[in-house]
This record gives sequence, structure tokens and C-alpha cells, in this order.
Amino acid sequence: MEKRTDITKASSSSNPAQSAGVEQGTGRPDIAKVSPALEPQFHLSAEQLLELVERGKRHKNYTEYIDHILVCPICRETYKQLLETEASIREVRRPRAPVVWRWGLGLTAAAAALILVVWFNLPSTPPSWQVALRTVNGVAYEGATRLPDWLADARALYESPPSVTRSGAAPSSSFALIAPDPANEGLDTPTPTFEWRALTQAERYFALLEPLTKPGQPIVLKVAGTRATLPEGTQLASGERYRLRLSASAQTDTLMDEAIATYEFRVLSSEELSYLRWAHENASNAPYASALTLYQLGYYRESLNLLRRLPKDPITDQWLRAVEEQILLRGGTL
Repeated sequence: MEKRTDITKASSSSNPAQSAGVEQGTGRPDIAKVSPALEPQFHLSAEQLLELVERGKRHKNYTEYIDHILVCPICRETYKQLLETEASIREVRRPRAPVVWRWGLGLTAAAAALILVVWFNLPSTPPSWQVALRTVNGVAYEGATRLPDWLADARALYESPPSVTRSGAAPSSSFALIAPDPANEGLDTPTPTFEWRALTQAERYFALLEPLTKPGQPIVLKVAGTRATLPEGTQLASGERYRLRLSASAQTDTLMDEAIATYEFRVLSSEELSYLRWAHENASNAPYASALTLYQLGYYRESLNLLRRLPKDPITDQWLRAVEEQILLRGGTL
């Protein structure tokens, strides 16, 4: 039994923040690509500060950098000291005795050393999910999107991904289910249609659907070619788990032992269907909360696709491995 995190349980989480771009090759945010006035938890790089001091208002990102400096005490103090150092350097660059020039060079070296000391002592940039998922005045957000009450604890849930056991993949079978996607456990309809790829030498196919809470009471599905549907007037129960069993016989009417496959599905409740709609509608503006929701509902393929688009960090990587494991255990492909 895999570890599951219940999205319907709530606790408290905090640490409001905003998401930001990342400066190429450094792992630090590119202040020029975000709204600096809203990002005081990030800092300008040493190169950015030195270039700003040197070029002043001629700098292409002058307004953005100054806006950030106004709200960031660390960058403001560093910028102030650099300006003072630059003023001293300009003063000593006036034609004087050679000893003065040596003093000016010393000030330049001191300025560079100051930048390095401040920069390497800056707090490291937090993972993107910590920036995106936050609580403000008791209300959960991802970025600018307010999360529904059932996702009030999304941040705490995301930072505790399921463990990965790697207990093995599903038994191999000649069958290749096409629909529903075998990677997913959830069913969003009480009247699903099952489809699979045709098997070589198979003459007939058989399909049974058995409710796991009522063993021994299978539903015999209507098979037409490589498609199977429920008998007319039959619907699957909301919230129930079912095991689909597919088999085939050859032209001699003998059962093909290698052509047997089983898949398990769970029909979503009406409440869970509303969660699924929310995840699909907010996948772009709230990808972390949507990926978490899709995982909980058994929509592993959609969850995996979202997680693959997110910035890499240890927590997100563990989520990726956990979702991939579920897909492989169900006989799906990555």
C-alpha cells in the first residue's frame, strides 16, 4: 500500500512569498525578470550591483534594480557602500602622486572584497514551491491564486511527498489498454468505455468488471471488437473500486493464457469530480496544488506531466519518483 497524503485534512502553514525567475547558471533569481519591489527576499548579484554603480541611470534595468534596492536592506546597504567607495575611487583618480593611485587601486580591491563577503553570506534562494505556496492571514495561495479550503494545507502536504518503495512493476501482459489510460486509477464517469489494442491470433475477447467490495459478483461487459462497455442501464457506483479483467481466445476457441490482464480503477465521487475540475482549470496558475490534487485523485499521468514542468528541487524530485512508481505499478508507461 503506497503512502497517500489526504488533501481533505487541514492544518496550518505559513511563510508568504512570491515566485521569481532564476538567473541563468547561478541558481539565483534574475531580478530583471521579476517585479523587484515585490521580491525583497532575493538579492542582486555582485555583478549586477557593480554594473549599476558603474553605469548609473544609463543601466538598462536601472528602474527595476533601484525599486528592489529600496525594499531590500542588504542590497541597499551594499549599494550605498559601493557608491561611497566609487566616489572615493573617482577622487583618487585625479592626477596626483603615484602613491595616491596605489591607494585608489587598494580601494577598488576593497570594494570587490566587500561585494564577495556580502554576496556569499546572503541567504540561499528557497525552492520554488516554498515561494509559490504560502498562507496570508489564514488564507492559502499559490502565487496570486487563492486555493480552495480543501487545499488549505497544500504547502505542508507538498513538503511531505510519498515514500518510494520500488517494490516492482505490474506483471507483463500481451494486452495494451488504450482507454482509460492505464496509468490512472481514477475514473471520472460511471459509464466508462474500455479499449485495447488488438492481439495477434486473438479471435474473441472477454471483459469482466468486478467491484472489490463485492467479490464474486462481476459485471460481464459487452464486447465489440476491441471495445467493451457496461450492459445497458448499468452504472458504476460512486467511490467504488473495480478490477477490470481482460482475456482473449484464439481461433481454436482455446483461452490464450498469455493474453490475460487486470487493471484496477476507482470511480470518483461528485465531490472529487469538483476537485478534478479545479485541478484541470488551474494547472497553469497553480501547478503545485494541481499536481498534488491529481495525485490524490489517482490521475497519475496528469500529475506527472505537471511535475515535469516545475523547477527541479529535492522535494519535487521525490514527488516525481513517487508518481512514476504508481504508473509503473499499474502497468503504465512513463
